[in-house]
Amino acid sequence: CFGAPPSPTGDPTAAPECQLDTEGERTPGYPFDVDQFATVVMPVLAQSCGNAGCHGAPGGNGGLTIWKEAQAGDCDFGKTFNSVKGKVDLATPANSRLLAAVTGGSATHPFTFPAGSTGLTTIKDYVEGAAAGAAGAAASAGVGSRDGLDPTTSFNV
Repeated sequence: CFGAPPSPTGDPTAAPECQLDTEGERTPGYPFDVDQFATVVMPVLAQSCGNAGCHGAPGGNGGLTIWKEAQAGDCDFGKTFNSVKGKVDLATPANSRLLAAVTGGSATHPFTFPAGSTGLTTIKDYVEGAAAGAAGAAASAGVGSRDGLDPTTSFNV
């Protein structure tokens, strides 16, 4: 869980800042696909966004920091994942700061992916997939309806 006390073994990945943020105490990184982040999204971000002077560690501009050499399971991966996650709007993915920056929706951001490019498609699909997962979980839990019941159902008392 995020915020777990440091490991007595001194394992740096046990530090709170290294833990993957998780919604609702589900699997690490939920509702994001951590494996997809590691194998597909992280390489795009490292190449396109992780340079010094942009979002490269340790400074990162605009509250987004990318550790270019991060690998799944290490602390820098956790910090990169959490930084990216913080720029995603799960309720309205199109409003995500991450997407706005790389699509031209931010006038101050110097880099945009060309429309239809592999990098843009990768990031957009990832954000939309996480949002769909979060919406599906909320719907199955009855979030948004009184007591988890269908609000259109009436009962005779």
